Amino acid sequence: MSKIKIHLPPADQYQNLKVQAYLENLKWGSILSKSIGANFLAVFQPVLHFKDFKTKQETPHAAGNIPHITRDILYKKLVKNKSTINFIDCSDLFKNNKENIYYDKIHLFEGYRVYPAKCIGDFLLKNKDELLNKNTSEIKFTPEEYFMIGR
Repeated sequence: MSKIKIHLPPADQYQNLKVQAYLENLKWGSILSKSIGANFLAVFQPVLHFKDFKTKQETPHAAGNIPHITRDILYKKLVKNKSTINFIDCSDLFKNNKENIYYDKIHLFEGYRVYPAKCIGDFLLKNKDELLNKNTSEIKFTPEEYFMIGR
């Protein structure tokens, strides 16, 4: 049986492709939200890779791709382009924490789930007036129609 070889682009090109895919997803999330009269908020969530001190139990889950580069490039592009997309960065919530927080790459143990929720809640409360007063266009179509007409 022959093995299929997959040729990935060089690392820097791959990062740029990932960032472009994220930006497209954020753009479409924003468009779809506006189409139903809602404001969009992207959240950079905390994941194990953003934690500097990994416990013995967490270390086996830390192998693999490291999202720091993607997050940093994405963040710079959103800020540099003065993006209209609302976003909040909660990714470093556990950066210096030495406790056992993650049971895999992205999932938190029960007692720690309140922290990302608080990060998001605090942002929403602090920015509620701005988020509620953003200009949202009148709903003229459903999200399904949006894809059908290709705008």
